[in-house]
Amino acid sequence: MAEHPEEGWTGPFRSIICNDERQFNAPGVRVPMLSLSRLVPREHPEWPFSVYHSSLYTPGAMSVDALQNSVKLVLRMVDTLEQNRTPRNEFRGEVFCSRYGIHPDFYAHPQEHRAFFDVLYLIDGTRSLAEIARETGASFQTVNRVVTKLEQLGLCSSVARAA
Repeated sequence: MAEHPEEGWTGPFRSIICNDERQFNAPGVRVPMLSLSRLVPREHPEWPFSVYHSSLYTPGAMSVDALQNSVKLVLRMVDTLEQNRTPRNEFRGEVFCSRYGIHPDFYAHPQEHRAFFDVLYLIDGTRSLAEIARETGASFQTVNRVVTKLEQLGLCSSVARAA
């Protein structure tokens, strides 16, 4: 999910801190797992964080605000997984957008215009909403909003995507 907090970052498997996700993905187990951690950057002298694997590593060392923000992030991730689907066009060629009243004004909303046409171009039944978002650089919510509008107009249909 690309929409993470500015102070956050993502990385390939076993590249951030490598905790329990390694255990769950071990040979003979292979439960796909991600890691969600609050760490200082690797170049920080207290990396990964000051009380990591010490007797001070207790619930009291945790910030309630940080925990609440993590819960919100996980819920957004679950929403994204649940809403992900693969849209398929029900049209050929370019859509006559003004006929449907769906032509974002290039001058008033240039980013919305670009995102709309990027999404419209990629809904051919081969990419999920998440893949389209990743490919276009648009947020998942933006792609979902465009596709939902196109579905309402009968310009595309979607197949639910397995997680």
